[in-house]
Amino acid sequence: MALPLALLVLLVISVMGFALIGVGRTELTVATSCRAYNAAFYAADAGLQKGLVGLRDLFTTTATPSQTQLDGIAPPTLSDPKLKFAAFSIKPGAAPYRTTFTTGQYKGLYGFVTDYQITSQVTGDGGTQATLTQTVRYTSIPLFQFGVFYGKGVDLEIYPGAKPMIFNGRIHSNSDIYMKGSNASSLQVDSAITSAGRIYRDSKSEPGARQADPQIKDANGIYHALNFDHDWQPGFTTKWA
Repeated sequence: MALPLALLVLLVISVMGFALIGVGRTELTVATSCRAYNAAFYAADAGLQKGLVGLRDLFTTTATPSQTQLDGIAPPTLSDPKLKFAAFSIKPGAAPYRTTFTTGQYKGLYGFVTDYQITSQVTGDGGTQATLTQTVRYTSIPLFQFGVFYGKGVDLEIYPGAKPMIFNGRIHSNSDIYMKGSNASSLQVDSAITSAGRIYRDSKSEPGARQADPQIKDANGIYHALNFDHDWQPGFTTKWA
């Protein structure tokens, strides 16, 4: 009786041992595959980032890159010999399409959008593979939508005489804007005014001779005096700290 019982116990222990060995091997395989996939994933993500930087640099020279120029953007060099790019491409989408901005600083303007899809596929150890894609939208905004548009390095100065000057179109400068009126109603702005630099309630050519604040129309059609700027708090009593 004792011998069969001992054999049964030995059999159970053996089965449990083989089961534990199997579980251990499975966990080791899963862990190895997970590490290999993570390595492939991060390598593919590095490819996306390289594609984004390449597109950004390309757009500084042309707004409509050719496919040959896009193909010239190469993926990064991978230090791990087990990893390699199986595919890397940047392709434009369909023809540019028109869109109207409903929020943000370009609200009310329209632009033409071109989509570019970056695909980065990396294979790794054990046949693991990671494929990432990202769509980049390049938008061009026609300048003729602006009433006044000044480029970088050139300050915009608006200083009308006694007769009223009313701007109906958008005003933008990539540098500073100087504006003031000769009387309370001589300078009125009916649309948006934006600047990449600073806005001053003064004349650049005749600084210090402040006469009247520009009148800016709000969304309800009501004019408000622009009574502060980048130097002065409301009114001309105190400068910003």
